Amino acid sequence: MKKATKCLNCGKHFTQGEQYCVYCGTKTQEMPFYPELDFGAEVYGPPPDIYILTCKKCGKRWESHEFGINRTKYCPDCGSEAYRTHVLY
Repeated sequence: MKKATKCLNCGKHFTQGEQYCVYCGTKTQEMPFYPELDFGAEVYGPPPDIYILTCKKCGKRWESHEFGINRTKYCPDCGSEAYRTHVLY
């Protein structure tokens, strides 16, 4: 079995290695992989904003690339709440 590439709770895509959804905090799960359902979207326009986030519990720091509003709220390693430390443009 392969790890799910989309959150079964909110439908957002996972990045490889994430244990929890960074948008809703749901733990990733093992599930069958269906390549015809797993495709990326192409986005045209300005580049995304890059946010640096830090987990309140375990201290992990990571980048989040978002268009407009940063919707990343949870740590991909432990699922705890995270906060934005700064924005790179």
